Amino acid sequence: MAPPASPSPGLDTSAGLPLRWVKNPEWKKICDHFLTKVKIPSSRVLMNRLIPDVLNRLKALAQEEC
Repeated sequence: MAPPASPSPGLDTSAGLPLRWVKNPEWKKICDHFLTKVKIPSSRVLMNRLIPDVLNRLKALAQEEC
């Protein structure tokens, strides 16, 4: 059985992880269509602020539950 077709094959094949996807034209099209009021963060903002903030919140939640 073949895998389901991707809704955006260009995004799948050109994402270039880890954070180059933020500049990917396919990703920008998706954001423009579905997240019209959201500013796409740069990879620098993701690495230096957003990801660490989320990680710290997750760590705090994990400590509360233990």
